[in-house]
Amino acid sequence: MIAQNDGPLLCYRNVQGPPMLTVRLRGKPGNPTGVGAIVGVQRSDGTSERRTITAGSGYLSQSSAAVSFARGPVPITAVLVIWPRSEEHTSE
Repeated sequence: MIAQNDGPLLCYRNVQGPPMLTVRLRGKPGNPTGVGAIVGVQRSDGTSERRTITAGSGYLSQSSAAVSFARGPVPITAVLVIWPRSEEHTSE
């Protein structure tokens, strides 16, 4: 979404981007969306990406409770979640 000063809110949708892997966490009461957690993916070529679950970082909006990673030509082999003040959990 894009906001303009003194103008309407605009929303664009990417209809030609690569397919995505979207991760939405379910946390315990008190932090059900996993705010502060780090979600990462490992790819078959050894590269990795990470995203942090945030809240309230958008202007006049909420942050998404989900993070997305592009499923490109290099397959994702594992998903890693580091919960705030907790242990690591890996899914392969």
